[in-house]
Amino acid sequence: MRTIHVSQPVRAYMAALVEATRTHERVALGVSPRGALALMKGCQAYAPGAGRDYVLPDDVKAMAPAVLAHRMMIKTPWAPPARRPRPSWRNCWPRCPCPTRTRRPKGMRT
Repeated sequence: MRTIHVSQPVRAYMAALVEATRTHERVALGVSPRGALALMKGCQAYAPGAGRDYVLPDDVKAMAPAVLAHRMMIKTPWAPPARRPRPSWRNCWPRCPCPTRTRRPKGMRT
């Protein structure tokens, strides 16, 4: 099986997103290190479907909801279950800087 490359800026972006889930005031339990690895593996599985052997920040954006949403617990004020707010997990992430230009490693195909 060929290797799907993940550049350092994209890895840093993934790490920033995961860290944001651990430090946000509305999150009781953030994404674990295993969740971060699952995000990277999910992105590596997603990229070949787009005809690439490297991961882009857009792959991270596409995979994060499916991979991370169930791996965190949102704090909610006490209320009867029918009246509890259902916050979106996306609101818990601050605006993490997304890498705007990722160099394709030499020898990688587009």
